[in-house]
Amino acid sequence: MKIVMASKLSEIGLTDQNNAALLKEGVVFPLLEMISNANLESKLAAIGALQNLSSLPENALQMIKDGVVRPILDLLCTPQSTVLALREKAANTYANLAISTALPERTNDTIAALLESDEIIYQLLSLINLTPPSIHGSIVRAFHAICCVPTAVEDGDKSKLAEHLGEKYMKCLAKLISTSSNEEEKAAAAGIIGNLPLNSKEITEWLLEAGTLSMIVNILSSRSLQTTGDFVKNQLVENTAGALCRFTVPTDPDLQLKAAGADVIPILVRVLQSGTPLAKCRAAISLEQFSQNSGNLSTPVRKKQGFLCFSPSSVRRCRVHRGVCSVRTSFCLVEAEAISPLVQALEEQEGGASEAALKALSTLVNDEYLENGVREIELADGIKPIVRLLTVGSTGEQEKAVWILERVFRNESYKLKYGNAAQMPLVDITQKGTNASKRLAAKILGHLNLLHEQSSYF
Repeated sequence: MKIVMASKLSEIGLTDQNNAALLKEGVVFPLLEMISNANLESKLAAIGALQNLSSLPENALQMIKDGVVRPILDLLCTPQSTVLALREKAANTYANLAISTALPERTNDTIAALLESDEIIYQLLSLINLTPPSIHGSIVRAFHAICCVPTAVEDGDKSKLAEHLGEKYMKCLAKLISTSSNEEEKAAAAGIIGNLPLNSKEITEWLLEAGTLSMIVNILSSRSLQTTGDFVKNQLVENTAGALCRFTVPTDPDLQLKAAGADVIPILVRVLQSGTPLAKCRAAISLEQFSQNSGNLSTPVRKKQGFLCFSPSSVRRCRVHRGVCSVRTSFCLVEAEAISPLVQALEEQEGGASEAALKALSTLVNDEYLENGVREIELADGIKPIVRLLTVGSTGEQEKAVWILERVFRNESYKLKYGNAAQMPLVDITQKGTNASKRLAAKILGHLNLLHEQSSYF
């Protein structure tokens, strides 16, 4: 009778309300008893029912607390579990449990339960290499979900996972991105790569050797992924753009040269124009990282000697960096025609895109080329949206906006043109902003002659 009931529970399509009600009635515990039964039919019925119940994230989170993880891992990792259907259902259930940790109700214990030991991590990673796509795809989705949980970073679980992801597994993830016909699986593999510690040069080298950079370029270049409303395709673009961030870190200019040589920058600009808010955020992060080194990589133009100094120069100088710039060698945002797309991204309300775009634009207004950078931002109609973020932006956006505007308003013409619109938002920030933004807002009000420099805000 139990087998019949469990089989029915695994087959029927339940509403979320019915699914939650069954869990509250304690159906999990008899199902766990059935899994421990030696009878194969009993195991299949029970794991199918648990898979169905765990499809509701709130249920899955409670199931972790009810002790489901260990029996599921036993089914998945024990060599005796040779029946493919049994392991497939166990893998899907484990993925559902991992995905539930995105809920705010999660605790540190629920995440720790999924990666309870180094041995479990190693066994699961081994399954990526040794099992068919129906199983390893679910495991990749599970690891991706765990990597994306903020508390996983705090607990060190992400670093613990990275320790086990040696060269063999990096190449396996790269192979999944390259050869899998399942876009959700590709997105999960890219998501894992994007969430691994950026400071591991060894991981980056393994990924480069496996050809991951070119694979990412191929995915982001695909016309079929541009301006699509498909959730899985959008996630694939978001996650590959996130994975790309590790190849554009500003501390490694040689790595940046490899990425720029693969025509990554024009692709990032296209993502910035047509991607989801999260994809735009990640594209802007890479563009900011590139742009941090543009000033140093711009080639100075030598002054002509003698009579030649009066002849017109045939060398085209960068309008910001005043040297010779290019997209591939100095990663210049001006040459990449990225400034207008970055300004447009300031209008995004979600995904962190506007803050990432602000940070990228801020690289143009460093002291050595401040006036040039401000002029380019203004030509792209970028000052007004930055002023607007003083009112509607998040705390991080406000801080970066006041940092940029303090530099903008050192110029008399910009004070006259934009000062009135900025006054009241700046006054509000001096009262309600963070300590850093209060000081800068007060400094701007000083530039606008609305606050004496002797003010206690300075």
